[in-house]
Amino acid sequence: NGYIQFGPNFGGLIVQWGISNAGQTTAFNISVTSVFSVLVSQGNSRNSPAVVGVDKNDITSSGFFAYAVNQTTSYQDIIQWIAICI
Repeated sequence: NGYIQFGPNFGGLIVQWGISNAGQTTAFNISVTSVFSVLVSQGNSRNSPAVVGVDKNDITSSGFFAYAVNQTTSYQDIIQWIAICI
């Protein structure tokens, strides 16, 4: 997990990334003012194949909730994520 802050010359852009679990809230490495996008992908899955995603209503300045669904069953799964923020 990590982040990089680009500073005022880049409008305060912050890029954060990490590995977490779907089916639970993931905290950002640092809190932010605004989140432009959170992208998630399936990590080393125990339940392959699956669809993972984030609903825009489940993103806050401190983190997000990711979903993993295999056919019609929701479950926890390893995800990789990246967030674009300020």
